[in-house]
This record gives sequence, C-alpha cells and structure tokens, in this order.
Amino acid sequence: MTPSRRTPQESLTAFRRALGDCHHFIWNELGDNPYYGFLALGDIVIVTNDSVSMLSEAASLGKPLYTFALRGAAGVLTCSITIWKMQALCARLMGF
Repeated sequence: MTPSRRTPQESLTAFRRALGDCHHFIWNELGDNPYYGFLALGDIVIVTNDSVSMLSEAASLGKPLYTFALRGAAGVLTCSITIWKMQALCARLMGF
C-alpha cells in the first residue's frame, strides 16, 4: 500500500490494525515511492477516496478498481466516484 500525501495518519494506523498478521506492505515514505510499480503489476487496484489523482490514474488502467471510503472524504471525490461507478469503471470495496 502506498498512501497519498493527504491520507490521515489515523487511517494508516487503522489499516495496519485491520491487516494484523496478514502479509502486507505499507510504504513508509523512505526511498522511491512504489506507487507506479503497484499500478503496473497489480491485478486489481484499491484506492481510498481521498485522492482524485490516484483514483484517476488507477481508473485509466482498465483494471478492476475498488474504492475504500475514508470518513470525512467527500465533495468532488464523491461526485467523481459516483460518475465512475455509473460508467462501470470502479466498484466500492465493502466489508471494512
């Protein structure tokens, strides 16, 4: 996982807690950002709803795209996500 600059620290803490002992990687912002590698190599993409840029870049790949809704992220993102869902470009990830 690679967070955007706007991803709140409490969200990252919640992700770490939820993942528990499951094998995972969360970029610590040291060294090169693996974001583009994740996009290139991933079979599916999960993006939080706090970054229009990340959602747009992921949607352009044509891969299955899921959004993970963070509390408090709204406005233009909600509108963009709604439009993309209507166009079948992404689906909402449920269960977290």
